[in-house]
Amino acid sequence: MERRHLTPGQWDPLLIELVQGAGLARTVPADQALAATVGALDGTLTLGQVIAAVCALTDADVEETRARILPAVRELALTGMVTL
Repeated sequence: MERRHLTPGQWDPLLIELVQGAGLARTVPADQALAATVGALDGTLTLGQVIAAVCALTDADVEETRARILPAVRELALTGMVTL
């Protein structure tokens, strides 16, 4: 599950949280790139393809984003919040 805390009228959320619905019910703060990446991991694309697509949509640098996102996704996979 994903929770977004928004101020009415503002484009960017103040806070994005990824919430584990089972297990330890962990809550992990996320930026927009991590939230978009996790949201797109439906098994049709590889993690690398998803990161590249998120970067293409947001004009973010692929290498910088990959370096920042991969450790977070690994941690989410280790704790069972995502399945790769």
